[in-house]
Amino acid sequence: MQTSDDILSFISRNDPDLFYLIWYQQEVNQFAVMDPQERFRIFAEMHGIDQVQHNWEESMEKLKEVQESLRTADINVANKQQWLGMAKVALERYENNRKRLVEGGRMYAGALLKLETLYKQEQQHLLAKQDLIILESNEGISQNKLSEEVGNDKAMSARTIKKLIELGYIYKKQHESNSKAYRIYLTAKAKDILPEIHEKKAAVE
Repeated sequence: MQTSDDILSFISRNDPDLFYLIWYQQEVNQFAVMDPQERFRIFAEMHGIDQVQHNWEESMEKLKEVQESLRTADINVANKQQWLGMAKVALERYENNRKRLVEGGRMYAGALLKLETLYKQEQQHLLAKQDLIILESNEGISQNKLSEEVGNDKAMSARTIKKLIELGYIYKKQHESNSKAYRIYLTAKAKDILPEIHEKKAAVE
């Protein structure tokens, strides 16, 4: 009695094409009734799909890592931009404050200089008025004596007397016994304003 293997052996010798068709059909039938997972495993091994699948999974993992790195980089960039924005605002605020301080310092210094100038002018005016009041009862007094009476240093007294001479309130005459000394006298202009000076002085006192 002939077996199926004997029949296939006979067909393979006499009709190779038919043999191949039968063999192929058997393989297909066997493959069709196989467990799906086992079928996929064999098919994957036959066509290298398992390696492709492995490579694809590795690529997806790397892609996820790259995407995560990009997200982290985006967050870092956003944080840096926010920090830079805050730093820029702080720098602008600092520059504005510095400019205001510098401008305020200049204004303050200018105001102090003006006050100093006004103070010196007022001081000179008061000294001049004081000199005129003293000269009113001591005409012909020397410059040094006038300085002692007023209580000023010689340099200040010399500047005050020079200013009063320029304004036409006093004049100097050479001392009779000392060619280096001078006597100081009031002019008519000074005598005209002395009542007003006395009046203002009394109002202040």
